Amino acid sequence: MGFRDAIENSIKMYNKTTKKNNVSPDYSCSVVPSKSTPEMSIVDYMLWALQRYIIKKDNKYFKLLENKFIFIIDLYDSKVKGRRFYNYKNPFDLKKAGEFDK
Repeated sequence: MGFRDAIENSIKMYNKTTKKNNVSPDYSCSVVPSKSTPEMSIVDYMLWALQRYIIKKDNKYFKLLENKFIFIIDLYDSKVKGRRFYNYKNPFDLKKAGEFDK
């Protein structure tokens, strides 16, 4: 599944699960070399650091970027109604997070 397919599937799922009118946003999707858009590399690196912390319990890279994360939602924590979220007032810590599916 490509990126465009993921977008289309998420739009279909949104329309199916909400009682709102069908949403059909106008968007464009094109592959651009990373040297043309370095901001994508930054986002990828931040997500990799968070993933490494969760999966390998290694917070070395996450700690370097911790103050750059504005908002993290724990979608896997189904025990908390409305899902658990983390921000500046409530920073993410693996000890506070629920179990993650592997």
